[in-house]
Amino acid sequence: MLQKIGAGLLVVALILTWLAETGFAYSVLLLVGLIDLWLVKEKEATISQWVQGLWPKKIDYPILVGLSAYSFACFFKQFGFIAGMQAALPLFVFFLLLHLFANKD
Repeated sequence: MLQKIGAGLLVVALILTWLAETGFAYSVLLLVGLIDLWLVKEKEATISQWVQGLWPKKIDYPILVGLSAYSFACFFKQFGFIAGMQAALPLFVFFLLLHLFANKD
């Protein structure tokens, strides 16, 4: 149940990001992080584990591409193209590191 709430709050954070409501988006993300930590403490499936179990792995990549495009659109909308690319660079590096080291499956 908490996994569903956390996933729903992530959608809220995406919407708040599009609306450039940065403070509210960070507040929602903090709440999602606390929910995820609680799930880890209780040894239950985390939000990401729950979401990854919803569909086959081959569907993950189109979703990832769509959410990445959405994230870039948010950067470009708020900062313009050049500043948006500069702001997005740390995300590229973070996602690459996450891809390389976080999931050993």
